[in-house]
Amino acid sequence: MKSLTVLLLTFFTSIAVLGQDIIIEGKVVDASSKTPLAYAHVGLKAERKGTITDLDGNFKLIVRDSARLDTIKVSMIGFSTYKIQVEKFIKSSTSTIELKNKVTTIKQVVITNENQKKQSALAKKLVTMAYQNILKNYPTRPYMLSGYFRTAYNENHEFVRMYEATFDQYDKGYHTNYRGIGNIVLDFKEVRKSNDYRTYQYKDEGEYIDLLIRSCDDIRNQSRIMDIELHKHYNFSISKITELDGKKIYVVECKPHELAYSRKVNSFSENYTPYVKLFIREGDYAITRIESDYQHLVSKWSSFGGVTDTTYSLNTQYYTTYEYKELDGKWYLQYKSYNREWEVFDNRSNKKFADYLIEEETIYNEIKPKAVVPRRIQEKILEYNFISPNNLYEKPYPYNESYWNQSNKNVKTRLYRDVKKDLQQHKPLNEQFRENNN
Repeated sequence: MKSLTVLLLTFFTSIAVLGQDIIIEGKVVDASSKTPLAYAHVGLKAERKGTITDLDGNFKLIVRDSARLDTIKVSMIGFSTYKIQVEKFIKSSTSTIELKNKVTTIKQVVITNENQKKQSALAKKLVTMAYQNILKNYPTRPYMLSGYFRTAYNENHEFVRMYEATFDQYDKGYHTNYRGIGNIVLDFKEVRKSNDYRTYQYKDEGEYIDLLIRSCDDIRNQSRIMDIELHKHYNFSISKITELDGKKIYVVECKPHELAYSRKVNSFSENYTPYVKLFIREGDYAITRIESDYQHLVSKWSSFGGVTDTTYSLNTQYYTTYEYKELDGKWYLQYKSYNREWEVFDNRSNKKFADYLIEEETIYNEIKPKAVVPRRIQEKILEYNFISPNNLYEKPYPYNESYWNQSNKNVKTRLYRDVKKDLQQHKPLNEQFRENNN
């Protein structure tokens, strides 16, 4: 195994006490290249709170003053885990630690049919065992995740609209059908919206956000890659071995057979061909990360994204990433992104008039095991099928500016930076949020 010593963490901290709250701020960097480490997980064990670093490696956590004896834990696939007590972190102006990179590239040995068969068999076994251990590795009791959601619309290579929301997500557990009424319920807290500068206008469906957040988890929704019946369509291989929290992680590549292009691959996503990477932990076969690339193979798709009879879509692709965090022996969603791009054509002239891209990301920053749906929401659940009582696009939400300024939920990721740059060419983003205060 090739090891590379890196300087992983350099924290520049500031602390402020707001009543009973402490603001903990820091930065995570890779000293070998002096570049920040984005999307590293930073959390407190006892508080069940956490966040990820932004594009510049920065993070912010707002916790109770009583959390001073808790432990800050920083983890990232491919690096050793860093831990420090909150009180010690507060008292230290800077903290640095040297860690080893834990990535091992599979040796390129002489290619023979026998070697390929052995590697493929091991990779397939890892995927099969991961499937069989889902209910051991993921929660089967009710729990709640607090999350932050952002969706941004890009038209002809420029961002033209953004929605952001914070919410609580109640889930009865991975043993239940995610489509069942009340099995997954969303309670939106705060919402803010930019102005809409789209040229290509189509109506948004109110349940769209709920459907996206609820269904897009390839372990919770087993109709995609985690449906073991689909494995006959795939070739499996191990591309590398890495580490998370001191334990070996196998990166398994799942590539569909050539025949999958010309047939219905699964019942939920007809004419999709997913290329998938599964990050599987040795021992318990927990999946810690999933990366997927879907291609829509229908020549024309007239129903996508609210497209009317005057238009059709071509060359639609989806890219998804899911990352999970372990807590008390169970794995919970920590981060997910869901991007899709396509071309829009006029039905009469067959001329393309829009390249379209929608990027979405969700960051979960708090876990509450054993949490149940509040009574105020339970009373409304039966009125809805596959959506929560809140409608992000149609229900009025006042813009709570102080909340967004003080909250640690507004993570400034690469997407946020790009969207802000484009939208502020029209007017300051905060002015747009105020104008949509309804």
